[in-house]
Amino acid sequence: MNIIRQKNTENELHNIVHQFTSLIGLSKLTKLVNYRRNSEISLMKVIEWLLTTKFLGRSLYRAHE
Repeated sequence: MNIIRQKNTENELHNIVHQFTSLIGLSKLTKLVNYRRNSEISLMKVIEWLLTTKFLGRSLYRAHE
């Protein structure tokens, strides 16, 4: 039961981070500062992952595990 509750918490946190990045207009800000990328990974996904990982109290070095 604890695993399900934690998964729900992670989903809720992901939704909150996504709403926050949308609220501040992160995609518009990246265009405004002329951010260019040559990667298949969007900057929004990277920032969402970074914020979610830190808010869950995980180490960035071990977060992918």
